[in-house]
Amino acid sequence: MAPRIKTVAIAGATSTTGAPIFNALIATNLFRVTVLTRKGSNHKFPVGVAVKHVDYSSVFELTEALRGQDALINTTNIVESIPQINLVDAAVAAGVYRYLPSEYGLNNNKPEIGQLPIFKAASEGLQHMREKCAASGGATTYTDIHNGGLLDWGFETGFTGILLRERVITLYDEGSNEIAYTTREWLGKAVVRVLTHPEETANRPVYIANTYASQKKFLALSQEVVGHEGWLVKHQSTDEMFAESMAKLESGDIGMESLLDFIHVADNNPKYETRWEKDDNELLGIPRFSDEDVKAVMMRLVA
Repeated sequence: MAPRIKTVAIAGATSTTGAPIFNALIATNLFRVTVLTRKGSNHKFPVGVAVKHVDYSSVFELTEALRGQDALINTTNIVESIPQINLVDAAVAAGVYRYLPSEYGLNNNKPEIGQLPIFKAASEGLQHMREKCAASGGATTYTDIHNGGLLDWGFETGFTGILLRERVITLYDEGSNEIAYTTREWLGKAVVRVLTHPEETANRPVYIANTYASQKKFLALSQEVVGHEGWLVKHQSTDEMFAESMAKLESGDIGMESLLDFIHVADNNPKYETRWEKDDNELLGIPRFSDEDVKAVMMRLVA
């Protein structure tokens, strides 16, 4: 019988994935929440939330900050290797029962994805997590959550390749590869439900999806929302994008733009990511969106 999770620490609570997860934790009022934040941070959190300023390079500091926690949610930047390793070591040393690594996206368990430069640190963190949790003899367990793309964030930022207001789309390859998408709200709720289903989600990946869609499907829905006329359609080869990004990295350019292009490659090339073979929506109560639900997400952005 898995223990009931009552105390939860979150690292990276203001990040793109951390903020909705933090908000979901607070909204449930089920947990005593502690935020781990970098030394020097002046971010203000709600009354009742414990805040501990830490140095992610110090396993000792992290261990002390995590004592008494039942779960640790890591939402730090996936390109930073030190937190992905040290938070695992500290969680095990502090006796934290459940560790959630900084995933919340594509299926980084696939070697093809884990080998892409932007996912390298997270992939190594996953392997380290599995080894350390196994060595703990069950004292520390894990759940890695995979939600595909962030549906609402993807349209807000244009990361889906679609600029709704401007009526511009960049089709990667043919725009026909289908992957999972989940809103930030439902990602947050999924994390909460993993914590309230500790036995069913122990030591395994969890897959969720509000919808499965290709760029072409999103384009058709976008045109229903903002109109069919006046669209500019651009094209980009994922193989060329991969080659160009690798050349930049090899020349010393390690900027985020080059790294993020690898996500576009993985999202849109079936060599890397496709639909989940099976998801955990039923277990966690995650709804499957209709086309109207997806269009409602778009309409909130252009209203």
